[in-house]
Amino acid sequence: MQHLVSPLDSWNNCVKQILQAELVISSSLHGIVIAEAYGIPARYVRYTETEKPFKYNDYMMGTGRAEMEAAKSIEEALEMGGMAGPRFDPKPLLDAFPIDIWRGRGEDA
Repeated sequence: MQHLVSPLDSWNNCVKQILQAELVISSSLHGIVIAEAYGIPARYVRYTETEKPFKYNDYMMGTGRAEMEAAKSIEEALEMGGMAGPRFDPKPLLDAFPIDIWRGRGEDA
């Protein structure tokens, strides 16, 4: 069963509806991020070439994936299914954090 979530609805109702989905097909980055944050497979559908794909590719690469592979229609998105889920390795971030600056600060205060 297909269900349309209106972005004009309240944010909490949009999230509630997304959480009931088995697959989210969205032309909005918000819909994709919310779905994936809750472990729901998602697919971006790109209806127009006017919006540049930068933010979508930035999100994908920032979550350990290649550039966004968009569907051109809902039918194509259903055939493609959900994208590979986000991958996050905290090690590089933790390694880059200047922990030495913070060590001992609580003792001096």
